[in-house]
Amino acid sequence: MERLPIALHLPQDLLPLSGSGSSTTPRGQQPSKVVGSGAGYGPPLPADGTPLSRLVSSVLYVPPHEPTPAEAAQGWQASRGGKTEYDLVAIPLTNGNWQERWERMCTITASATEADLGVAAQQQLGPQADAQRDEAESWREGGGFLRNEVNITRSEESGSLISFASDWLELDSPVEGIRFDAELALRQEISYASYLSIATIVLPPPKLENREFLADYARAINGALASSWHINISLRLPIAEYSAGELSTARPGTPAFNAAVGETDRCETWEMWNTLRGMCSYSPRLTLTLDLSNPLPPSRSLTRWAAEPVKHMFLPCTSFIPNAKGYPVLSKSMQAFLKSSFKFRPTVILSGTHRGLHAAGGHLAYAQYVRFLYRKSLELLPVEEYAQGYMDHLQQPLQPLMDNLEGETYEGFEKDPIKYRQYEEAVYRALMDRPQNQVTTIFVVGAGRGPLVAGCLRAAERSQRRISLTAVEKNPAAFVILQERSALEWGSQVKLVYSDMRSFQPQEKADIIVSELLGSFGDNELSPECLDGVMRTLKPDGISIPASYTSYLAPISTSRLHTEVTNPQVASASTVMDSKPSEQPYVVMFSAFDTLSSAGGRLGADKVQECWTFDHPRPDVVVDQNGLPFTNHHNARSAHLTFHIPRAGVCHGFAGYFEAVLYADVMLSIHPERAAGDMLSWFPIFFPLGEPVYLPANSELDVQIWRLTDNTKRRVWFEWAAQAYLVVSPALAAAGVGANHRISLTSPPGSATSGSFSAIAGRGNGALSPQLGGSEAAFASAPSPHLGAGGDGRMPGIAEEGAGVAGSDASVLGFGAGSSERIKISQTRLHNPGGKTSWIGL
Repeated sequence: MERLPIALHLPQDLLPLSGSGSSTTPRGQQPSKVVGSGAGYGPPLPADGTPLSRLVSSVLYVPPHEPTPAEAAQGWQASRGGKTEYDLVAIPLTNGNWQERWERMCTITASATEADLGVAAQQQLGPQADAQRDEAESWREGGGFLRNEVNITRSEESGSLISFASDWLELDSPVEGIRFDAELALRQEISYASYLSIATIVLPPPKLENREFLADYARAINGALASSWHINISLRLPIAEYSAGELSTARPGTPAFNAAVGETDRCETWEMWNTLRGMCSYSPRLTLTLDLSNPLPPSRSLTRWAAEPVKHMFLPCTSFIPNAKGYPVLSKSMQAFLKSSFKFRPTVILSGTHRGLHAAGGHLAYAQYVRFLYRKSLELLPVEEYAQGYMDHLQQPLQPLMDNLEGETYEGFEKDPIKYRQYEEAVYRALMDRPQNQVTTIFVVGAGRGPLVAGCLRAAERSQRRISLTAVEKNPAAFVILQERSALEWGSQVKLVYSDMRSFQPQEKADIIVSELLGSFGDNELSPECLDGVMRTLKPDGISIPASYTSYLAPISTSRLHTEVTNPQVASASTVMDSKPSEQPYVVMFSAFDTLSSAGGRLGADKVQECWTFDHPRPDVVVDQNGLPFTNHHNARSAHLTFHIPRAGVCHGFAGYFEAVLYADVMLSIHPERAAGDMLSWFPIFFPLGEPVYLPANSELDVQIWRLTDNTKRRVWFEWAAQAYLVVSPALAAAGVGANHRISLTSPPGSATSGSFSAIAGRGNGALSPQLGGSEAAFASAPSPHLGAGGDGRMPGIAEEGAGVAGSDASVLGFGAGSSERIKISQTRLHNPGGKTSWIGL
């Protein structure tokens, strides 16, 4: 079991003074020529370490201890020492001396306009003011830190540290000069942290009250990322924001508090994060430090964080509550959230443990409790345990007709405890439905290493039916295993045929054809085409197992996978991987993701929706004299789906699943709402989007997906696209575009095809989104064929703020009585047109 990393956050008042203790030489005396161990040419190091390194060591390690005579008399044993509950220490990079100098230099000259700067210059005349301005300009030209302004001076001290940037930096200050000088200070701190070989620096969050300048904050972060090629930046964001009035109504976590704040979707901080990472082009070096100081929002607001790159979780001791014995514990909702997050192994940063807020347990009780929760969270489903090395790992779908599978692939399939049991049950049911005195001819096509053959033999034994069994396989290596099993296990019970099933020429036709050609999307490994080629060997009343299979789709958010398929190079802790195209599907066991859709909405849509179904045998296919289809046109499919999006989110692509009817009511399914948790053979399929699509709350996402075929090139491929819509009802049009309301559309800077809606009228359950207001006339007079408005197909002008709309005039906006209309807010490009990036060969 991997150890969960836990860090202890030490505030400035617990840190040693800068530069103290590096030498024990009394003031006024010459230091010795050699200090500490070694007389090399680098800076001397005291034998017992620096004050900071000694402090860090005392946090992370328990020293060996020999009992005193009194302790030995009481039976105490010698202690060998070892690690404490902590793995890392989190400290601020700089101290108050740096803040004092920066404010002296910069806030004097920082102003919103040049006119203000001129007035300030007139008010501050004299040598002292001139010296301060000269000092500020000298620093802006390329100044650095003084020794007493930083808490870390040596790279030898930084190995077990997480550093926090100065929390007073206002990258989103309303004052332009302060913003620019704060950015210079941030660059200086990042450069210094990089010099110290610190891997990650944690930055203070933007302020909600300064959201107008959020783009300035994002631009500064993007520039900071570019200024250092290897350091990671983690933004410390609160998990939710509450007003002072909400926090004063009752103690957080109590029913009274929950009743006061309601079930409103608390997405303000996520909206900020979405804008920031979009402007930073989804940099893999930009991560999140999720601050759990504030109460948790409703559970429906928490799932979106599972799709984000949360590197740290800041957990103060004030988030703990005492149990009956006075030990610190967490609320049930916090426990559930942490357990669900532990699978991503974030570093938990504990803060304030020295304050003694709880009567029992001492300062280590907090870390011990977190480790207790971590151990409880490690109970995995069989499929999760099997997929531990594959979580969020993008894999190319198999090409079973073009390539022969490797032995490890077969071995992985055969570990599935569900699939072959279901196949055996389906064959058993089919045999039981046939006359007992007849011999049933069964063809196992694509027999692999023989698991289906063994299942058919067991089904025949259970049903007391006689069978004639033929196994067909085209893989020469797998055919060797079939021969071995025939010699050692099956004998004359099984006839082996080395052939492609599509060219297989049996002497008699089959009553049952059994195959396991299903892919993660049902048909994506060409099961329809393969079975088309073998259906000619089936008797007119014969059956296929499987009898049918259906593909399903759902929109998801997964920033990690989006980064992997869109960044030229994705840097991880140990390797640099080449990017993967965003216009091809991947097989992946999703871990860090969130399903955006929900059942319900205007159309009563399902959360996960059906695309299409294939049935076997299919009597309407036109075949030639050899029983083979003339073309593959009958296997083309298309689906147009509309998903209800209840909460604001960003769509990075679509998760695909399938269900198969083997025989009667015997099923196989990886549908997320109906799948058995221990079926291992199939991971879902992922259809990525090249550009993320922002979806406001209560919007709709239309998804089009096609399965296409080219008879001349003999290949199959998928194409997909999507459009986002805002649903506007006559009531909303009449009430929401009036004197006291505003609906505005803006495009977050991260994507040309994304938008963000803001309903400014106080926040309620009907609020579209609390983030980023824009121009009131954003929709005004914009022609679009996507609004079913006037007879000319043009979009009518939407009334601007203050204009008002009478309820009787709702028809002016294009609404019929009791109807709803949709405003198109974004769309994607067509992905993989003509199969140019991804296709499956026939």
